[in-house]
Amino acid sequence: MNAAQLLQDSLSPNQAARESATQQLEVAARDNFHGYLHTLAAELANEQQGMDVRYAAGLAFKNAIAARDAVNQPVLTERWLALPDNATAPLKQSVLSTLGSSQHRAGAVAATCVSAIAAIELPVNKWSELIPSLLEFVGNQENVGLRVSTLQAVGFICEVIQPEILSARSNEILTAVVQGARKEEPSHEVQHAAIQALLNSLEFIRDNFEREGERNYIMQVVCEATQSPSVTVQVGAFECLVRIMHLYYEKMDFYMERALFGVSLNRGG
Repeated sequence: MNAAQLLQDSLSPNQAARESATQQLEVAARDNFHGYLHTLAAELANEQQGMDVRYAAGLAFKNAIAARDAVNQPVLTERWLALPDNATAPLKQSVLSTLGSSQHRAGAVAATCVSAIAAIELPVNKWSELIPSLLEFVGNQENVGLRVSTLQAVGFICEVIQPEILSARSNEILTAVVQGARKEEPSHEVQHAAIQALLNSLEFIRDNFEREGERNYIMQVVCEATQSPSVTVQVGAFECLVRIMHLYYEKMDFYMERALFGVSLNRGG
């Protein structure tokens, strides 16, 4: 099959072309699942390929292993886990490497692929090197795109994985996310990605919110982000505050009192 053309057609506004391409892709996935995923991962990672094709490849890869509903997920999970490690290892390496793509959309869709694989493998104690790799990427000050895409991946993973599965790494994950969300972060793109990752991980870090010192620091970082000169960072920070209020309302009296007191002082001045 001409993979690039099929992928491009799978997102075509022309219904007939889109349905034909989708059907051919489904047949390819059924007849040779590993070959299908290998082709998709290669197209996604190809920096010379057009962005539409790369995005379609990433989307198709993610959809091949992540169902839209819990009912169909076990079949996709079983199909992935049936592949030998020497078949999945290059696929995982390929999507991980694409996080650092010079094209932001490619890195973003690669992040969804990473989280889809993680959702299958981490609960069965596989891909143990994933979280250390992601934490290393987040700390890479030379590549803003890599940091942004990696933070997106971290947020997605925290959203889909049960907290106890990553409990041994939760503090490191939170530290990396909050580090990127601080007002001192020079890149607004990184700060916004970190705020979004924090938003996605708020249930994941429930134990941290129980500890006053950690809770105070997280609240300080989020509140400072609401004052960012970047509108996208501001919006993300306010979304975070709304979610925090919903999840941890019983812990919020102290912070609401301080906010109200600050307002009254400003008015008095």
